[in-house]
Amino acid sequence: MTCSKLQLFDEKRPSEIVSLGFDFRRLTSSLSNPVVTVTWKSGVVDASPSALIGGAPVIQGSKVFQRILDGIDGADYYVNCQVDAPDGSRYVLSGILPVRIPV
Repeated sequence: MTCSKLQLFDEKRPSEIVSLGFDFRRLTSSLSNPVVTVTWKSGVVDASPSALIGGAPVIQGSKVFQRILDGIDGADYYVNCQVDAPDGSRYVLSGILPVRIPV
């Protein structure tokens, strides 16, 4: 899954482990220091949304990938990815991740 602005990621089941992608190619050709954060947005309350982050983000070219674990059925999360560019700029791309058990 890839996010280029505030986007809606595909639904994820609570038991799935997925990799979310953020594509910064329109903002910078070189990036460093990726920081991914997860916060609760709406739906069923999750008191520990940062627990969804599974390990360190990985840079591949102009993209950053973050492994996402677990989540609470019925919760929607903001997933934000911040990077630094060589010219001193800092960019953030965001997406909304819905976690659902299909019925």
